[in-house]
Parts: sequence; structure tokens; C-alpha cells
Amino acid sequence: MIARAKIKMKPPLEWPRFPDFPPAFFRQDRLADSVRAARTFYDWTVFTADGLIQAEAYWDDATHALEMLLPERFLADRPHWTGINLGTFTGTFQKAWMRLGYKMYGIEQQDVIEDLHAYGCEGHRDNVFSLSAIGGGTFDFAILDRVFCQRPFYERYEVGKNSSAPPYFAKIRRILKDDGAFIGVLYDWYSRSVVEELASLGGLTLWPMKGNRLGFQVDLSLPPALMPDVMREPLDGIYFSDAKVGDTRMKWFLPANEFVRDVKGARDIAFAPPVREQAKPRKTGSDKRWARKT
Repeated sequence: MIARAKIKMKPPLEWPRFPDFPPAFFRQDRLADSVRAARTFYDWTVFTADGLIQAEAYWDDATHALEMLLPERFLADRPHWTGINLGTFTGTFQKAWMRLGYKMYGIEQQDVIEDLHAYGCEGHRDNVFSLSAIGGGTFDFAILDRVFCQRPFYERYEVGKNSSAPPYFAKIRRILKDDGAFIGVLYDWYSRSVVEELASLGGLTLWPMKGNRLGFQVDLSLPPALMPDVMREPLDGIYFSDAKVGDTRMKWFLPANEFVRDVKGARDIAFAPPVREQAKPRKTGSDKRWARKT
């Protein structure tokens, strides 16, 4: 039996902030569509010609940051590698990866594939639990961003009645080569079961990010990783970050997205998203981006 190494933790990953564009950079007719207004960050069609130039400059910067999640071997001879963007919408980041030199394909559940193709990207309509039109071992790497880690998804699979968490990544793993990689960003609603499954696929490395996000890399060429034990790891170790819920100071156990409080020498663990909701309720319309104001 091959011994498993623990999940690796890297220093925080810096993610560039989307610029505050003036209203003249946006097409108001496109923002009238609620689907596009909610995904302005990912939709090239909502920008004017001048706005798109600036938006693409941002997407290039962000993709350079995301590329750092790939194993180092992928950073050389970029045209040699083929990736798939899972949840590509109209292709903003997919096209940025192409500008870096990678061959890219995309899948998207929303009915926007015509816009994806109009932007010069390849892809089809599908979701990450299907991928039946793609052959096994097709891609060298896959990118996942903001697909699972949302409240409706969490409530359906993690706390829903009479439901069990599905194998989140089984279909994605099938379409990747055995020496490939799986990278992406988990948002604040990720759970222990999500990370445990990632760790079961190969060597897992995590990067803390702002906004309770976690960058991840699964190197499929490495043995599966071992999930650290929250009860045994030292509270000042690499897997913990300082946190505060209400007036109570806690530690955030990054891999499992759990809060840990030391009560008279005993650890009290609470799953993070519900606690965060109680401590900091989300406000409708609080997004500060220009696109939401217009």
C-alpha cells in the first residue's frame, strides 16, 4: 500500500480585484438580462468595445494567477497541453487561457453556447455531472470555478432531507488523463466532503484566498492525499487560520471549512457556512461593481 502524504498548504493566493469600470463601458441592453447581470464578471457580451479591451486585460491578469495552481510541468510548452473550463459561461477565462497558449474547451449549463462560439471558443452545453459527450482521458487539465460552492448546492447535497452527497468529481476525473491535473477555486460554501473527495483523486495542494475562498490543485500523477485530522492538528499549524464569528475568536480549519473553538481544552467544531450566515447575513444588492449599479 502506498503511503499517503497530507494535504499541502501554500501561502495565500492573490487574486486581482475587478476594476470599477464607468457605466459607458457596459451595454445596458445586455445587463437588462438577469442571467447576464448576475454574471457580469464572466460575460464578454455585456461590454462595449472599449470596455472589453479593459476587461480582457483583467481576465489575463486573473488567469496568470490561476495558472499558478497548475503543476509546474504545465507551465512549459503551453501549446502542448489541452484544458477544459468547467462552467465557462461565454468564455471570458477560457479565452484568456487561450491567449496564454493553451488549447482549451468549455462546457456550460446555461444556454449561451452561441456567444461562446462567437468569442472564438470551442465548447458545448452540459454540466459537470454528465460530460457524456466527452471521451475518457481527453484532457490534460480541468479548471473548476464557482460551480459547486453556492448555498443552493450546499443545501441540496449537504443538509437536504434524504439526500447524500454525490461523487462530485467522478465525471470530471473520467475525462482527465492519468498524469493530468484538476485545479480551481472553492468558494465559502465548500464542505469537508468536497475536499475529502478531491484528496482521494491525487496529491492535493490548497491556497487560502480572500473572501473565504480556497484555491486547489489535484495532481493526478501523485498518490491520493490524506485529510488532516482537525482534532489532532496543532491550532497554530498550517491548516488553521484566525477567524472571528460575532464576538467569539476562533480558528478556521481551512481544508474542511470548519470553525474550531477551544473550550477549556476541548475543541468545539462547527461547520462554517451556516455560522457565517448567522454572523454576517448577506445583503441583497451589496455588490459594489459598476455593473450592478447601472
